[in-house]
Amino acid sequence: MKKIVVSLFLMVAMLSFSAKKSSAENEIRASFDRFMQDLKSEKGIDDTDKLTQSDIDEAINEMPKELRGFVKEMSPALLQLDQNSDLKNFYKKAYDKMSYNITKVTQKGNEGIVEVFVKMPDFNSYRGEIEKSFESKFGNLDKNTKLKDVFGNIMDTTVKEFSKILDRKDLKYTQENMKIYFEKVDGEWVPQMDFKKNKDLMKIMSFNLSNDLFRSEERRVG
Repeated sequence: MKKIVVSLFLMVAMLSFSAKKSSAENEIRASFDRFMQDLKSEKGIDDTDKLTQSDIDEAINEMPKELRGFVKEMSPALLQLDQNSDLKNFYKKAYDKMSYNITKVTQKGNEGIVEVFVKMPDFNSYRGEIEKSFESKFGNLDKNTKLKDVFGNIMDTTVKEFSKILDRKDLKYTQENMKIYFEKVDGEWVPQMDFKKNKDLMKIMSFNLSNDLFRSEERRVG
């Protein structure tokens, strides 16, 4: 009888542990779904209206060291950029063309991992066309011109060129299996904002353009 009682206790304990783990994994899954829904929603896009210098400074602290000086210098232009309605419309259209399928969720302590298959517009396939457009418009700038002084014009051109790509009937897509890291903060599961560790999150938010930026900056300072 003792062995039966012990066996039943272990079985109940294992089921209880499994239920708690499953519950946590469901919460992580739901948190990722909410994150993606916010990206695609008007609320998520308009959230940039709340951008402040302290927001930028906080983000800078999380960035690779080789990018911090550049972003710090560009802070005034970034604060102005968040009022660009064309940019918001572009992101809304781009995120609408993104889809995903969660394949696995795991949780250990205060960390969760969402393994997800993501399909999104492949802007990198059009790099050559975009570079030609930039060369024709900005190739003759004086060598002493500071980026922050022409940043507005560059962003306007960027948004227009990328928007043209989104309107193509033969738009190319990239597909990739990704891992998104979450952490539990004040009882809530939220994406980790460590850009180096959570690089796939940056790919989703920037349509894989962030990795190219990091690599180009590393080459520039190397």
